[in-house]
Amino acid sequence: MALLVAGAVFGLMAWHQRAVSDATAIQQARLDALTERLYPGERARRDPHAPRLGNEVRAAREILVRLDLPWGRLFGAVEAANDQDIALLGIDPNPNKGTVLITGEAKGYDEVLDYTRRLETSGSLTGVYLQHHKVELQDPQQPVHFTVGAAWVSGS
Repeated sequence: MALLVAGAVFGLMAWHQRAVSDATAIQQARLDALTERLYPGERARRDPHAPRLGNEVRAAREILVRLDLPWGRLFGAVEAANDQDIALLGIDPNPNKGTVLITGEAKGYDEVLDYTRRLETSGSLTGVYLQHHKVELQDPQQPVHFTVGAAWVSGS
């Protein structure tokens, strides 16, 4: 089940990356057209749309930075650390800060600690720590809901 969820998340991210890539190409074409139109001399300074051009350039650069991030390494590390005792519920990367939060559910606290150790040894994540955990005492199996935080290594 966990591999199915991880596969679905990875597939969704791949689809999203393709959509962002297509959107980036469209925005780059628009940016090129605007640049041609706005920069034949002084006209760009007087054009009321010139500030918007700066915002579009910043947005395009941010998208390009995000596309260059090692998404495969992140999802590979998360998938490799997973086992049948862990159910991943979410992966929340913050590319601007170089961090990631991973939420999940485990059969017990020991399984959470083992998962945290496997993430630390992945080589793609550093400073892995258990940010939060809660034992669901009302559930007869008493699963542990957890959040693990880590720094996301961007090197190749």
